[in-house]
Amino acid sequence: MQTRVSKKGAKRPHGPFPRRWRGFADPDGARSRFPGGRAAPQKEKKFRFRQPGFAPGRAPEGRAGLGPGTGRAVDPSGGEGDNPGTLADPEPSETQAESPTPEMPSPRAPRAIDQAFRKAAKAGRKVLIPYVMAGDPNLDVTARLVPALAEAGADVVELGIPFSDPIADGPVILRAAMRALARDVSLAEVIGTVRAIRRVSRVPIVFMSYYNPILQMGPERFAVEAASAGVDGVIVPDLPPEEGADLIRAARKAGLATIFLLAPTSDPGRIAHIARVSTGFLYYVSLTGTTGAALTDPDEVARRIADIRKVSRKPVAVGFGIATPEQARIVGKIADGVIVGTALVRVMEREIEAGADPEKLVAAAGQFVADLRRGLDDGRRLA
Repeated sequence: MQTRVSKKGAKRPHGPFPRRWRGFADPDGARSRFPGGRAAPQKEKKFRFRQPGFAPGRAPEGRAGLGPGTGRAVDPSGGEGDNPGTLADPEPSETQAESPTPEMPSPRAPRAIDQAFRKAAKAGRKVLIPYVMAGDPNLDVTARLVPALAEAGADVVELGIPFSDPIADGPVILRAAMRALARDVSLAEVIGTVRAIRRVSRVPIVFMSYYNPILQMGPERFAVEAASAGVDGVIVPDLPPEEGADLIRAARKAGLATIFLLAPTSDPGRIAHIARVSTGFLYYVSLTGTTGAALTDPDEVARRIADIRKVSRKPVAVGFGIATPEQARIVGKIADGVIVGTALVRVMEREIEAGADPEKLVAAAGQFVADLRRGLDDGRRLA
């Protein structure tokens, strides 16, 4: 838990100071007085902000796009499981168990995402969420691609932020990130691209970003700038909610949805906790593995979604392992939304390697999303 440390070394809980600590008030609640009972002016107490794991005057471990994330949503060593590099729910430490994620202020509703799910449900449709890497092959293509995906049938677009160590992603998305980083694509530039997209499209946009780029910018600045540009939500796969209080607070103030991941290993208590801190929708990872792995057991996915719905009424979107219109149709029967990433990025990669011009690349991606849309809608008609 973050603390503020006074010059005398006394630690106080993170959060707004009580009124008596502000202005000229003595932190101990007493006032010295001049003769006649007039209060003596006191200098305002100054506090230094100290975050766990950081030394004063020292940069955070890893720079944006150049180092490991600071959160923990995967077990890359496989030390606690049999599957190295798999997504896992972080085991809370004793401190976390005693001090759960603090209550946050009521969020300003992330309306675009909520409305997308409500509109789809009213029409008897499922929400389609394609993922693309921002800046792959360049940001000009990204600015054209997002509106094209919406026209092809996407209800929400997930936009990846390039990062050099995407521990939840497989080789296809890693290569896309490397192509974007080779052009020095930054988080700030992606936010600027969203601002340009908003001139022609209102499709809800959700960032998928590892925490280091956000930490480099600063959670509060990120939330304000992203929301003002037109971003509707953010997914941070390597940030457990127990360590995300700063981002959650800033995002809620700005009206940005915070979407956390649920894994097949999540127990009912964990599901309830993730549901409390998530806004927009719940992201269920359909398998223990990285993106690009194949969906193997739809029946197990159905059972897990049923467990989630026992504790939360928020919409559930399923990602990881969905690559074809048929798989989208199967998952669409049991979930509120379907997320497709690696398969779409692979389609784009083939066009890039073949030297396709931007128009052909955007058309190929749009056609793939249109096929997914038809698969989802066919599942609705056959149900």
